[in-house]
Amino acid sequence: PVLDAAGALLGMSTAGPRGRGLVIPHETVERVLDPILRDGRIGRAWLGVGLQPVEVPAALREAAAQGSGLMVVGLAAGGPAERAGLLPGDILLAFDGVPVDRPRGLAPMLGAERVGREAELRIMRAGDVRTVAVVPALRPAAA
Repeated sequence: PVLDAAGALLGMSTAGPRGRGLVIPHETVERVLDPILRDGRIGRAWLGVGLQPVEVPAALREAAAQGSGLMVVGLAAGGPAERAGLLPGDILLAFDGVPVDRPRGLAPMLGAERVGREAELRIMRAGDVRTVAVVPALRPAAA
């Protein structure tokens, strides 16, 4: 355990990158402990889609209401994105109304609480902006 000067619990100490010390906040430990003990892992929502940051073409920026997004470059067979009808070349603009332009920006929106809960994707396909409903699944365990 890591304590502050008054003896309050801050978190748990562990080895981090390059052998440096790292403190995992006690709130994080409390949040992940039960799922790890029960399931052996932390579940995350999954769309089954490969994404690449792209700029929206200048002529389409007004329709997109933003200058960049995430282009679909791959789909997992039978995954949530494929079942929702996404196609390679679609540009993901927003997830449940929140604009996205980097995969790291989308990742926090795919926590365990999103599994099985429908989300609205705003996409651009062939110059047209449309919405698509998707139901994120539990990310498959790594082999």
